[in-house]
Amino acid sequence: MNWNEGVCLTGRTGAGKSSILRILMNILLKAGCGCFWLCMKPDEADIAERTILNSGRGSSLIRFDPGDLLTFNPFTFEMGREGGSAVSLANIYADINEVIVRPGREGETFWKVHENTCMTHGINVTHIAHRGHASTEALYQFLVSTPETVAQTHTTEFKAGKCWETILLAEKRVATHQEKRQLILASDYFLKQLPSAGEKARGAILSGVLNSLIPFIMPPLSQMVNGESTFNPVDAVQNGRCIIGDYDLATYGRQGLAHQLLLSFILTEVTLRRRETSVPFVLVRDEYQLCAHPKRDVAAQTVARSQNLISLAAFQTIPVLVDGLGGGIEAKTQAQALYALHVNKFMCNNNCPETNETNAKIVGMKRRRFFSTSPNHQENPLDVLGVGGINISTSQQYHYIYPPLNFTRLRTGGKENNLQVDAVFHDGRKHSVETFKQR
Repeated sequence: MNWNEGVCLTGRTGAGKSSILRILMNILLKAGCGCFWLCMKPDEADIAERTILNSGRGSSLIRFDPGDLLTFNPFTFEMGREGGSAVSLANIYADINEVIVRPGREGETFWKVHENTCMTHGINVTHIAHRGHASTEALYQFLVSTPETVAQTHTTEFKAGKCWETILLAEKRVATHQEKRQLILASDYFLKQLPSAGEKARGAILSGVLNSLIPFIMPPLSQMVNGESTFNPVDAVQNGRCIIGDYDLATYGRQGLAHQLLLSFILTEVTLRRRETSVPFVLVRDEYQLCAHPKRDVAAQTVARSQNLISLAAFQTIPVLVDGLGGGIEAKTQAQALYALHVNKFMCNNNCPETNETNAKIVGMKRRRFFSTSPNHQENPLDVLGVGGINISTSQQYHYIYPPLNFTRLRTGGKENNLQVDAVFHDGRKHSVETFKQR
């Protein structure tokens, strides 16, 4: 199996996916891979930590949870890295919000363009003004205090607020001609263009931008992303660190998901940008439908092999993945693309006809020939012995090598199956039925 081609597990609830995932991770960890383990379920972070410790990789463990003193400021990291900019940071925030909200409103592209423009200008002003002390919280405070009308920019109340204070501070700290140009454009946008757009348009644009920032400014998780960073993603990837995102959905909801997505996006980008690719880095995503971003994941998976990025994902059924991506025709196409790009597939017990049919097609079909005979009772003047004739006909049909019904009969572990879990494994070329023992 070529791990860099991606590994995907499917199977109904209780089919043994998580058990196989942990077994596969134990193999990768013992091989020296680094990882980021996104944890959607309350007990998943503890399971992930035990898996890492049991593999002998305890010294490389980093666990992000609200009780830790670990901080990672995406603002200073993205604006300070080579090639980083307000545009790239704005895209990260927008993509996180897209996964959390899964927007389906009409005119989404129109609003997304304006929200990205607003976010980009806001990031530039905040970065120039605060430099190394810039943060998501400072950006939020600036945006929320921008004027509602052009007339308001001349009032004493506005000039005593955070927006005007930040712009003045930025003017004092401009260091380059490019920054001066960025500040002029941003000031013109917030003091003239946005207030002139009208109350409803301005409200819609700001609402979209602020919603994408709220998960990073609200306690109890806001301290992780505001302040000076004690976590360096570049060092973590290069040194093969094992990172756990302990912000499960049941406890922290969308805010926890936003923080895990932030780390996964940044760590994935760092992995794909690195020039030294000797240490593989694994992105572990059980309940994949909750954290998948189709465009990012497709782009990453297409170059994952050369950059030693391993995607290890698990979900129940294809309809579940489609629903998690927002539903509809576009989501179905995205789900098919994501599943296809994960070349190595472990197909566990499933009761979903669509998923079983798809998996059966992936395993493939074979041709069967059928022969039939029938007596010919027509009189033949040459048949002097009266033996008669026989008609022989042939036909051929294609049948599944591993029929859909067989996926419902795979063992699912537990005492009733003597802890045995079956899965049909396909590596893009051939298939086999593998058995794993639950721990």
